[in-house]
Amino acid sequence: MEMAVQDFHHLTCLIHLVLRFKDSQGSSARAASSALELIGSEEVEAIIGTITPPEATLVSEIEKATREIDHHLSFPPQSSVSEHNGAIKQELRKLRSNSNRVFILVQSSIRFAISLFEKAKQMGMMEKGYVWIVADEIASLLYSIDSSALYNMHGVLGFRTSFIDSSKSFRRFKTKFRKHYGTRYAEEEEYSNPSIYALRAYDAASTVAEAMDKSPANATSKELFKQILSSNSEGLSGRIRFRNTTLLKHLPTFQVINVGLDAAVEDTEIMAYRYQYAEFSQPYLESGLIMVVTAKPDKSKERWVFLETFTRRMWLITIAMHTFIGFVIWLIEHAENPDLTRFGAVLWFSITVLFFAHREPLRSNLSRFVLAPWLFAILIISASFTASLNSMLTISHLQPSVSDIDTLLRTNASVGCNGNSFIVGYLINVLGFKPKNIRKIDSINDYPDAFRNGDIQAAFFVVPHAKVFLAKYCKGFTMTGPTFKLGGFGFVFPKGSRLAFEFSEAS
Repeated sequence: MEMAVQDFHHLTCLIHLVLRFKDSQGSSARAASSALELIGSEEVEAIIGTITPPEATLVSEIEKATREIDHHLSFPPQSSVSEHNGAIKQELRKLRSNSNRVFILVQSSIRFAISLFEKAKQMGMMEKGYVWIVADEIASLLYSIDSSALYNMHGVLGFRTSFIDSSKSFRRFKTKFRKHYGTRYAEEEEYSNPSIYALRAYDAASTVAEAMDKSPANATSKELFKQILSSNSEGLSGRIRFRNTTLLKHLPTFQVINVGLDAAVEDTEIMAYRYQYAEFSQPYLESGLIMVVTAKPDKSKERWVFLETFTRRMWLITIAMHTFIGFVIWLIEHAENPDLTRFGAVLWFSITVLFFAHREPLRSNLSRFVLAPWLFAILIISASFTASLNSMLTISHLQPSVSDIDTLLRTNASVGCNGNSFIVGYLINVLGFKPKNIRKIDSINDYPDAFRNGDIQAAFFVVPHAKVFLAKYCKGFTMTGPTFKLGGFGFVFPKGSRLAFEFSEAS
């Protein structure tokens, strides 16, 4: 939040924003009490935080009644370490004695989670036979803690909200975040990676700052609130837009993580910039970026489809041989056979031979010897022609609605892709698309509607995903244009891990 305010102050000097912080420590009661204190003593204009709708309602009602909350239920504070650890051990013993083997940690501070898993490790409850699952609010912070704490969590499963980490804005934010964090907590600088909560906090502060900048100097809280609700911008955590006083949330994409693993096994594309953060094995699957567009039957090709049954060379050889055989037979027969003396008669004979319907008798045995193998060849060629033509007529000829990327760029056409992948950056930085022309599609099932509604004229997939899409929606879509070569799919390992070399050597 401080970073967002600093960035705002760099842009304007007309408004000065001051932040006031309160820690609810995960308690709804403390959250409500802290909100009342900020409204009463600090006279704040807006409150930002992970306050739930019931907590917000509680604050509103308490403010009206001018009452305060003095009591709340929580674990012992972090300062009383021995008491805290004792309570954790006692609860874990109860769970173990009840033969519980699957545990789900729904809501907790990261500090409590670290203490919990440390004690569980000491008590042998992190071994084989036990399953630990953590919620998003914990899983999203796991890679911001040091390796000793992660060691105690090996084997923990979690669902973490994924976000776009390949954009320039995120990389710029991450650099500033690590620098800012390192000045305060130098001993933890190695693990100062921003989580989804840091991104949301930055976006929240930026939204309020922008709203205050657009509001009159003497604006009331209601006017400021109205200005905030009119926000419509792309933040680090996603699109910032409200409807009926509620932030519109796109369907989140979750990444399943397993802290017990030393590698990531998923469809991870090997990209040059990612080598700054991780090691990759040799690609186990080739990949590339391909364009998918709508398609319609090509009537012009269907008219002349019979010509595609053979290659041009085959057609020329067949015609030349047929003409040559007819000429040889004429040379042999024209002196003794009155039916084949005229050129027109020879031409008609050549045509009827194709259908085995010739009526002109051959007088010479030499003519019969020349014609017999050619009739056999005609039989084989006719059978091949019929089979090829039937096969080609069964497969409809499709014509892509857009033939190449240059057409899309020239017409400022909108294109769609997975908003949580590297494709967005690739389209902008490599292929030259304007960010405003890129539509971020949440699910593979949303592409047909986007095409149908005219929201996009083309979609970009990595090749394996394109094949999955076309297998599911085979009618009306086709791949077109060149395939842009990428690094392929590979296994991901921490920086400096020898497993990357060993996996590559084994494959």
